[in-house]
Amino acid sequence: MSSSYAPFMYLHPYYQSWNVKARLIRSYDIQHVKNGRKIWKMVLLDATGEPIQCIMFSKDVDHFIDKLQEGLVYCFEKVQVIPADNWLRVVQNPYQLNITKETKVLVVDTYVEDFPTYYFNLVSLHGVQSFKHAEGNVIDVMGVVIYASEIESVGPTGTIKQDIVILDQSYFAMRLTIWNHFVDEIGDRVIIDIFQNLILLACGVQVQNFNGSYLTTGKYTRLYINHKDPISSSLAQWYGLDHFAQLKARWIQTRGISLHRTLLTSNACRTTISKFTLMPKGKTYRVLGVLVDIDVKSFDWYDACSICNNKVYYVGDQVTCYKCSKKHSVQVVQGVSVKITIKDSNRSMCLLLFNKQVEFVLQSSTSQLKEWHDQVIHKEIIKTKWSCLFTSYVFILTSPTITSALSSYKVTYVTFVNWEEECAYLLKRVRDKTKTPSKKHRIINVDH
Repeated sequence: MSSSYAPFMYLHPYYQSWNVKARLIRSYDIQHVKNGRKIWKMVLLDATGEPIQCIMFSKDVDHFIDKLQEGLVYCFEKVQVIPADNWLRVVQNPYQLNITKETKVLVVDTYVEDFPTYYFNLVSLHGVQSFKHAEGNVIDVMGVVIYASEIESVGPTGTIKQDIVILDQSYFAMRLTIWNHFVDEIGDRVIIDIFQNLILLACGVQVQNFNGSYLTTGKYTRLYINHKDPISSSLAQWYGLDHFAQLKARWIQTRGISLHRTLLTSNACRTTISKFTLMPKGKTYRVLGVLVDIDVKSFDWYDACSICNNKVYYVGDQVTCYKCSKKHSVQVVQGVSVKITIKDSNRSMCLLLFNKQVEFVLQSSTSQLKEWHDQVIHKEIIKTKWSCLFTSYVFILTSPTITSALSSYKVTYVTFVNWEEECAYLLKRVRDKTKTPSKKHRIINVDH
């Protein structure tokens, strides 16, 4: 074997063959594709810590199937360098190694400390959404496990899944859906030890977009709990000392709404009434305000879908819910909307509440509200029945698009104010402004 080995950073496809020396850190399952072809992907790491994807095809797979073991250091002679796959690229390297039967492989028997034993390229959970259109790539994330659903079966094929929520130092909570053998691997542990501040490192997960961005496991995923590295230790220490992060986790754990709406509320950008109209579209915002008025004349009653509470439409004898895409067997319930006014220390704004939001704020069922509304001639008298006036609420609003009909903003969700969390957030802001910025706090992608 040659004593001259090229670092991965110098590799290119314009030279016929290369000699490299690297540690095999990930060996993925062999894939069986069309026409009986086989594909075997791996990740190698050289002495500088630079990763590269490695691939073998068909007969080459059979030749090396029992000769390569994850964790060992190998010398490769006469290996080809080709452009990396654009679909599901495991590491962010434009090239990949192609091992063929002509490649000579020699294992380095002794443990070589010069070669790192692991690699990950972390993406902040707050930055995951920027990858939602990059379906051809996989990413690495790390976070504290703050929620784990029960394990559930999906369909008749024996598929199982579980939803896990992780939180990192961007204070962003993200759902990770794990499937099948990953559930067998960590599913019970994350449920049993949910309050033990487990640190989950998820390498090679994919970003999906359905009711918002979320992560899911795939064929190139590796999951590690409490991985021994400095970043995991730092994350665990941060969470143990950060009161605001703990309060966010506690709220998510004790939620009484869907996981989608829980994360939408938790991750909403905090803003004030005066700044809300200036905010960019396409995001979700959190506004805190005092309810100062209910426009009882604005009550609107309509037929709604029992599943999504959206307005249904009648075309002849057919009832259609466009939100659920249902044209048959739509169960109709009473729907209601009302216009309210909220105020903070600087400004007021009008909001439009619907159905469950109206029932929550007015602490009355839709049928009770309809009965009161129909019986009372002087509508202002209805206000005397409610104690919600001058109560503070948190309102979750989507893009600042005004509903022209009532000159008000549509509310996505409303809840009571958790003043302990609000105080913890203010203390965090003061702390962030007074401490000296460092590179550690500015990092979004971390190479190690």
